[in-house]
Amino acid sequence: MAVALLSPAKAADYPERPIEMVIPFEAGSATDILGRVISELAEKELGVKLVINNKPGGTGATGYTYVKNSRPDGYVLGLANSTIASHKIFGNLPFDYHDVEVILIFQTSPSILCVPANSKYKTLEDVIADARERPGQIIYATTSGNVLSGTRDFCHHAGIQFKILPFGGGGQQPAIQASGGHADISFTNILEARAPIEAGLLRPLAVYGKKRIEFLPDVPIFEELGYPVRCPVIRGLIAPPGVPKEKLEIINAAFRKAVADPRYRDFVRNSAGSPMDASFADAVTLLDEQRKAFILVASQENGL
Repeated sequence: MAVALLSPAKAADYPERPIEMVIPFEAGSATDILGRVISELAEKELGVKLVINNKPGGTGATGYTYVKNSRPDGYVLGLANSTIASHKIFGNLPFDYHDVEVILIFQTSPSILCVPANSKYKTLEDVIADARERPGQIIYATTSGNVLSGTRDFCHHAGIQFKILPFGGGGQQPAIQASGGHADISFTNILEARAPIEAGLLRPLAVYGKKRIEFLPDVPIFEELGYPVRCPVIRGLIAPPGVPKEKLEIINAAFRKAVADPRYRDFVRNSAGSPMDASFADAVTLLDEQRKAFILVASQENGL
């Protein structure tokens, strides 16, 4: 995305007033939690308030559209996760990350498959065996976007079908549904599942990530069990297309300082995530990798 130029004098005056920070998922979702933590640190660097505005809907589509259509003056920013790379592929939006300004990727974290604590399922293979005997009957609560794509990828490789109950706004609903006995399985981000796991309400069976979770060392990752991981969650910062380059660089510098802050890094690691610091072209490269994974999942669904 090409950016406009701005004189150094005007850039030096930015920002002069609060900046709207759009979080395209509901309060309490993993992206919301991370967004609030990093925004609080970044606003100290910027010297102005970052005003949180949750705009959930369509697995991020509502918020992404709002950011894309906002004035490119640097006073509207948005958080994004991997879904910014998937919506166009699955026909949910006519645009993707190439059509906005990608400023920074600042975090990645695994998702986790859990069952209620009193479930008959003790291992992932128990789930697979039952799903093969009762295709389409096991209720599987999940968030949408890349987590749902991970579900589809897993089902494709395991040769199974679930009755999928998706929640498009992100958040804690999948974990709540399973811990409350309304779903047989929950598949969601670890940030949203950790509390019910630690409360003894959910039993974790497998981690959808590149490595085991430190505070769940006995829970295997999908790849250890023979199922590939294609769409791990990444999170970052975007802006409307056309924001002047100098303003983007000011924003980027503030958020990179936030990423380097020990308080942020400790929070992310304690949440089983990994801090990241990929700016501009490097951030786009990470999203390109996500896009390739989503294309592969879509081709599996279409039998290509």
